[in-house]
Amino acid sequence: MKYEIYQLDYNKESVKNSHKMFSRWEWLIKYEGGFNFQDYKKVYESEIKGHTEYVNNIQILEKIFEIFNINHPEDFHGHSLSVSDVIILEDKMYYCDSLGWKEIL
Repeated sequence: MKYEIYQLDYNKESVKNSHKMFSRWEWLIKYEGGFNFQDYKKVYESEIKGHTEYVNNIQILEKIFEIFNINHPEDFHGHSLSVSDVIILEDKMYYCDSLGWKEIL
């Protein structure tokens, strides 16, 4: 199953002058003007192996989170997965919130 990881693009003015990085979803919506996918850049894409053992996308997202915090691939050059990062999985977009994942597309 293919997945893509997106992280905020620190070179964009809309990100530099904000508190969007590492913001939980509620804060982003209430105080930062909402979610804007244009603030992000793709930092990695790959496929998750053995995804049939997982019951749902949330379990797959948790596995990806674990991989990119404990033993991320050598060709990954972003920061460890954290709050405010986005993963696209099966044409659905998920925001990494302070507790769990927020499906946003």
